[in-house]
Amino acid sequence: MFRTLIAVAFTIAPLIGLAGALSTYRVTQAPEVDLDRPGAMDALKASNPEHFRRAQGVLDVAYHKGCHVPEFERFLHAQFDAARPYCGPLVKTSYPPQRMIRFHIDGVAYSKTIQFQVMPVAPDDPGRAFKLK
Repeated sequence: MFRTLIAVAFTIAPLIGLAGALSTYRVTQAPEVDLDRPGAMDALKASNPEHFRRAQGVLDVAYHKGCHVPEFERFLHAQFDAARPYCGPLVKTSYPPQRMIRFHIDGVAYSKTIQFQVMPVAPDDPGRAFKLK
C-alpha cells in the first residue's frame, strides 16, 4: 500500500509541475486583420497607407496571376515584402469563384476572401491548351 502511494506521488508530482509551467507559458501571435470586415480596407488605408498599398498589391496579384503557382510566394516577397502567403484550397461555389488568402506584412497577419479570375483555356498537356466550352 505504502509503495503504491509513493509510486502515485512520484507520477503525479511531475505532471502538476508541468501543468503549472505550461499555464504561465503564452504563445504570442501576430496581430490579425480581417480585411473582409466592412470598412477594414478604408481603416487600413487611413491608419497605415504603406500596408494598404502592399496589401492591395498582394490581392491584385492573387486575382490576376493566381496564388497556386510556385512563383507566387517569391513574387510577393520581392515585390511587396509580404511573407508566408497562404492560399486556401477550398473554393466557394459562387460566380466568380472565391477563396481565402492570408499573408503577413511586417508581422501583421492579413486575411481576405478574394475572387479569382477563371481562365478561358485549360491545359491539355504541357505546351498545348484547348478552349473550354
